[in-house]
Amino acid sequence: MDLRSNVDTLIDRFKDGDKMALAKAMTLVENGASELVDRIKSEKNMKSESEPWIIGITGAPGVGKSTLIDKLIDPFSTDNKRVFVFAVDPTSKLSGGAILGDRVRMQRYATNDNVFIRSVATRGSNGGVSYHLIDMIDLALAFGYDIVIVETVGAGQIDLDIFDISDTTVLVLMPEQGDGIQTYKAGMTEMADIFVINKADKRGADKMVEQLRVMMSTRAVRKWQSPILKVISTENVGIDILVKELKRHRRYLLSSKKIKDRERLRKLMKVKGNMLAKFEASLSKTLEGLSNEELDSLNRHEMYIRILKNFLDGKEGEDECQ
Repeated sequence: MDLRSNVDTLIDRFKDGDKMALAKAMTLVENGASELVDRIKSEKNMKSESEPWIIGITGAPGVGKSTLIDKLIDPFSTDNKRVFVFAVDPTSKLSGGAILGDRVRMQRYATNDNVFIRSVATRGSNGGVSYHLIDMIDLALAFGYDIVIVETVGAGQIDLDIFDISDTTVLVLMPEQGDGIQTYKAGMTEMADIFVINKADKRGADKMVEQLRVMMSTRAVRKWQSPILKVISTENVGIDILVKELKRHRRYLLSSKKIKDRERLRKLMKVKGNMLAKFEASLSKTLEGLSNEELDSLNRHEMYIRILKNFLDGKEGEDECQ
């Protein structure tokens, strides 16, 4: 069976609701076959009774993002919603795959038909998420998932892309976190829709609440005032309030029409991500093909011309999924 027939069969299985087909499609897209998303979207009716909702969970390593998400899945999935979780992990230098495997922490949902959990490698992206993540989100939505939760790699300073991808972004902190909120890039605390102080039973939780309140008092006046919540996710403390605040922000987005602004940002990020992924692949291929003589003889301008020409002439993967 040729490649085109394989893709046709995969799309048919995807349309029939085969989760194995969804997983395979995700792998292909993560490896650069972005055209597959366009084919699936053109052949499958993506309209649903409710607007999809993308929630970003970001914060430094060790603040308890995975445990928090684990506790959020239950109230959402039992609310007659289908939930897809992307756990974005650092990339293995050897395999190119995700190396933390957050799915292990959420194995109790393995048999839940309304929940799908997948680890995603950053694959060189410096924004805390994968270049192809938005394409993968589109696949999840096309398959019929209502809520997509994205957990970032947790690199602190480099997770800003999540704010352009998500409808609602939760910044998770914890007491005794070094310099606290000072360790974060200014944009993260400026743009977070909800602040969660996890492990709030630890010393310093109230001090962090006060720090955040002072910081927020200097922000420009806006209609949505980001709530600051104290949570102990391991004991389910505060999860119900977090769910209520998430839903309140959702209602705000829909009533203010700001959901359309978020959709526009996501589309722009998708174009940017696809272009960067293709350029990075072309750049690597060009550099690998340079001889030692060329490395010594080509000046910087000539090198740039070579790289750009190869990128513009590149045909890799264009027709695989069309």
